[in-house]
Amino acid sequence: MQQYGIADIGREFQKYGLTVKEHPEFGGVGRHAPDSYHYYGEAIDVTDWRPDLAPEHKGGEPKDWRVRTANIIQRARQSGLFNETLGPGDKGHDTHAHLALKDTVQATPQLLQWVATGAYESPDGKITSQMPLQQKDSPLVGSKVSALDAKIKNTAKEEKTNADRFLSSFVLENLMPKAPSFKPQSSSAAEMLQSAFKAPKFMT
Repeated sequence: MQQYGIADIGREFQKYGLTVKEHPEFGGVGRHAPDSYHYYGEAIDVTDWRPDLAPEHKGGEPKDWRVRTANIIQRARQSGLFNETLGPGDKGHDTHAHLALKDTVQATPQLLQWVATGAYESPDGKITSQMPLQQKDSPLVGSKVSALDAKIKNTAKEEKTNADRFLSSFVLENLMPKAPSFKPQSSSAAEMLQSAFKAPKFMT
């Protein structure tokens, strides 16, 4: 595991034939959206200017450069390494992959090779297109995992509270003995009973 800034990642991508621009270390920065990551040296634009039809990696099938560029963005998003990823389908980014990283991130060279090319060389020398194991120490990935874990715990706590409330209500309504209730008789019935038991009156 190594620590990488956005310029370090750009240099790694250059090893695999990708063109890296729009950063102070890669030819300077042109015009971008206000407050762009580029102006702070925190973003790069990556293009695949190899032949229109070329494999992404050794032994891969030839693909159009637009497909290769879209795949870079897809893998970059899947890796969870970047603060911002824009590419084909996003306004103003049809021809390149925009990758931004505010600080630094921990990653392996194999993961960066996979993001750049769609494959990497395993320790035993085999080429595999499966993404290397996710980076547990990545601050971006770690924050997402922590947020998800907290959400799961809060949901479980809410469900337990609701279950406790239901159980208490059920016990009170169905299992606890109830005091007998007496309904007062209507005033007319009471009057009838009272008159029935009155002592008879005798004429004097």
